[in-house]
Amino acid sequence: MKRITAIFLIIPFALIMLLPGIQKELKMIKVEPLYGAYDRTRMLDITGENWFSGEFQRHFEVYLRDNIGLHPVFIRIFNQYSFTLFNMSNYFGVAIGKNRVLYQPGYLETYKGEDFIGSARIDAFACKLKVVQDELQRRDKFFLFIIAPGKVNIYPEIIPDRIGLERADTTNLEVIKRCFDQYHINYIDFTDYFISIKDSIRYPLFPKYGTHWSGYASGLVLDSILRRIETETREKIINYTKLPGHATTKDIRFTDNDLGKLLNLLLPLKPDTVYYPIYNFNEAKQKPEKKLLIVGDSFCQSFWGFDNVFPRVFSDSSMFWGYYRHKEWPANPSLALPINYIYLDEYISKIDIILLESVDENLELLGYEFVDDLYYLFTHPGSSEEYLAGRLRENIIFHAKRNKDQYVVQKMANDMQISVDSAYQVFAYQTQKKIYETRQVFY
Repeated sequence: MKRITAIFLIIPFALIMLLPGIQKELKMIKVEPLYGAYDRTRMLDITGENWFSGEFQRHFEVYLRDNIGLHPVFIRIFNQYSFTLFNMSNYFGVAIGKNRVLYQPGYLETYKGEDFIGSARIDAFACKLKVVQDELQRRDKFFLFIIAPGKVNIYPEIIPDRIGLERADTTNLEVIKRCFDQYHINYIDFTDYFISIKDSIRYPLFPKYGTHWSGYASGLVLDSILRRIETETREKIINYTKLPGHATTKDIRFTDNDLGKLLNLLLPLKPDTVYYPIYNFNEAKQKPEKKLLIVGDSFCQSFWGFDNVFPRVFSDSSMFWGYYRHKEWPANPSLALPINYIYLDEYISKIDIILLESVDENLELLGYEFVDDLYYLFTHPGSSEEYLAGRLRENIIFHAKRNKDQYVVQKMANDMQISVDSAYQVFAYQTQKKIYETRQVFY
């Protein structure tokens, strides 16, 4: 009898131990993948060199760990345990503030001025931007720089007391605004505006579990940008009216829970009330033909992610270049097309309005090199081709390191018996040659 009882006790335990392996092979249970930077390790090709050096064995151990059945479930259980009992985040890019408001640590460093790059560099950037803005105006194109405030800049009170908010003597935001005023750069800074209204409005400008401005704040930003463009270009482009929206704690849209998702918890978080405006477009009115190019970071995605406003206000030829690296809109972000800088002048010639956006944390990037390239193009018209060719090779390498091409380059390095860095250069030149032959607009 004791033996039978022991068997019945062992069977469930054995099944639990075997379940991950069974799930890996048979996929019996539908498992939601993890959000964020949780790339699964690929199986390494076995060679005599990596076998005898032990590299293959070490890599295989990591491969088994990352690809075991129910791996995401185990991660979520552990994350929930850490969050619920110890108020801890296991995702490196998400911190937990007061009242469990989530934020990204990089924005705290920016608020405190720890990423300050120096007044001289910012002044040189503003000086270049003035040349670019004037040349664009001469070509009958309107330029506008948009500064998006980060969450910590608007709500510093969410930072736990133990961390502190001691600030440096100055910040990138303060100096860049001073230089922009000095050089008469067209810009909108939403920081002061958001701070002035945050205590008098009913809904948050940044959601509790999001890092980007909320759907409500996005509506305020959209109105301000579009009305500024109308004023400067003296052309009516707004073809919608805003109707009373709706408040909700359930229908959370787009990026209003992006940090919450990155925590990869087992149980869903309960968000605060958010508000979404409703846009009523005049479909009978002909859509404006103004062509827009917007270069910026992920904050720009709000302009079409919440209510699809920009695609219904600007020409179908309009584009968004994420971080001045790839075209994300109107293409699907998962199929983002890397930019071919060789045709930069051709791109610009077809554009009416250029928006350059940067959240305060990215101000240190000084326009993602977009201003540098335009400045060189405008001031060295006869010798810009080789310069832009070099920039194209840089972009090819940038993307190759982040997709499956990295394995092609690694094999190329092994076959040619050269360093990986040299192999990337060879790969870039080969890819560039194909681009020239096919005249690809996006490579």
